[in-house]
Amino acid sequence: MIRKATPADFYSISLLVKSVGNMHHEARPDIFKAPAFSEEIYMELLNNECVEIFVYEESINTTENEILGFCHMSFFDYGENQTVYRDVVVAHIDSMGVVEKAQRRGIGRALLEYARERAKLSGAERLQLSVCPFNENASKMYENMGFKVMHTTMERKL
Repeated sequence: MIRKATPADFYSISLLVKSVGNMHHEARPDIFKAPAFSEEIYMELLNNECVEIFVYEESINTTENEILGFCHMSFFDYGENQTVYRDVVVAHIDSMGVVEKAQRRGIGRALLEYARERAKLSGAERLQLSVCPFNENASKMYENMGFKVMHTTMERKL
């Protein structure tokens, strides 16, 4: 089941954020910091009207559920004062993750499909995300779900 995140979900989401952050930090410590995600930051995100955080959870038993994945999506209204982009609302996946034991079960797909529906209902014209080249499994999933490369950011170390 996918539902909106609540303050009570902080601990489970923070473990997922740490896992995603560690993967990025280990692959590119020259770019990414070791993950840090405070309850204060989480509460600010939950209270931001331009942000949606939702979780995928399953029942463990008759009285308990376990969060197996999360998605953090932000909305941007580029407005008519933009010099480059058209006046458009865009939804952007800032972060998402699925616990390792539940990967390859369709949870990431379900979260992205839910994000797509929420974005459409909110008036967004498109759903965007960024993915690093080292995150091959995620890249394949995004491509299989119809995401296309919009632009490429390149670097040259100095």
